[in-house]
Amino acid sequence: MLVKLKMANSIDGVVIPFVILLLCNSTTGYNILLATMGGTKSHTVPFVALGSSLKARGHNVTLLSAFPGPAANNGLQEFVPPIFECSGRNMSRLIVIEPIIIIPLYTQHKTKHDNGQTILNTQVALYSGSISRQGNPSPWSVTPYFGKSLTQDMNFLQRLLNAACLATLRLMHWIMINGYLQPVLRKYLGDQLPDVRDLTTEIPLTLQNSHYSVADSVPYLANVVNVACLHCKPATNLGPDLESFLQRGFIFVSMGSSVRASDMPEALRQIFVAVFATLPCNVVWKWEGMKIKDLPSNVRTAAWWPQQELLGHPKLRAFVSHGGLLSLHEAAYHAAPTLVLPVFCDHDGNAAQAEKLGYALVMDLSRISIGSFRDGILKVAAVHNNSYRTAAKKRSSLLRDLPINPRKLATWWVEHVAKYKGAEHLKSSARIKCNNHSMKLICFRYMNVVHYYSIDVAIFYVIALILLVCGLKKLCWRTIFKQVVKKKID
Repeated sequence: MLVKLKMANSIDGVVIPFVILLLCNSTTGYNILLATMGGTKSHTVPFVALGSSLKARGHNVTLLSAFPGPAANNGLQEFVPPIFECSGRNMSRLIVIEPIIIIPLYTQHKTKHDNGQTILNTQVALYSGSISRQGNPSPWSVTPYFGKSLTQDMNFLQRLLNAACLATLRLMHWIMINGYLQPVLRKYLGDQLPDVRDLTTEIPLTLQNSHYSVADSVPYLANVVNVACLHCKPATNLGPDLESFLQRGFIFVSMGSSVRASDMPEALRQIFVAVFATLPCNVVWKWEGMKIKDLPSNVRTAAWWPQQELLGHPKLRAFVSHGGLLSLHEAAYHAAPTLVLPVFCDHDGNAAQAEKLGYALVMDLSRISIGSFRDGILKVAAVHNNSYRTAAKKRSSLLRDLPINPRKLATWWVEHVAKYKGAEHLKSSARIKCNNHSMKLICFRYMNVVHYYSIDVAIFYVIALILLVCGLKKLCWRTIFKQVVKKKID
């Protein structure tokens, strides 16, 4: 391992909004630690895809997560510390991972060694907290809060709500860092530990789970690389039994790995079953619970389905989803018209964006009835004159019409940062200062609000303009006064 991981059982309650990747040089390649901080198993999927690509390039790759299996099943080394191993239902033990982030960052800061670098790979594309600290512009006018059904197209009232939500999020983040996280980290790592936000600022690159094909176009610096659909791939053949079941046409229903369909209220389950029984096609349903007694004959359930193979199947009529970002990206990639039932977290924001782009219909899960749910599915699954399918095909075409595959792009950038030992040239610099001890140029990215928005410059020019106007006014009055006096004397 690149660093020694020091964790204590008493460190808990830390929510991680991003994931991290560590690199160090090796004689035969790079030793790469992929550490996913996601609270659901689906967040390991892009890491496995990236790790497999890096391994094929001859690197030594290890995946650290709370879920055993995904890495080992794909030929990668796996590290699942028992302290936060998760069975899929218990999320509370996933929140002890922050020291893994801080130790390598702090080691780099303290020793100035270039053999280990850190890259962020964020799976919540609408969260801009980390990249904004690295210098990326994130004005609230075009940065919708991911927990609400907002896009960049906000009216005045929506912008009021968005500003209130983002301000609250900033306040909560400040309280969490200063009131809990920083004291805990300094307790175990020493009082000399810098502010974790300053350490985040020094990260050279962020692999962002976004792309202009499936999101709003926003300004990014060179240190943010969009790699949406990093894990997506063309659908492969299915088994003969399932293939036969799909030939009638089918609806695929999956609430992802963060929402257990089997935990839904009984009344909601009955609505789902009643609607599925009346559909003119079959249904493939991700259901993790016991066998459903009143299950219609046109419905098949299982705790796991090959999602991309089903989404890319030619007989797919529609996809019913919870609105997870990876699921919606897969739907766009495979041109699957989608009905979204948002549940929590970023689902509302993801669903709003998909609906804006036209390939998804969004419904309120708490208000659906048998009639409205059935009408929504039939609308999205229509065989003829289906605007959702047309929009989904357009998104799919845009996602595939790229100069380089996202997986290859992410792999190239990982190797680039490792090759150039931190890629200082990618970092946004407010000013450059020479370190007399190491005789190296070190970039600082700590612009305050006044500096960033040039408020002091604006004030200078306003004062200068006022002085200029007052001076000209005084000069004019003096000239006029002299002319009047001269006339009187004449």
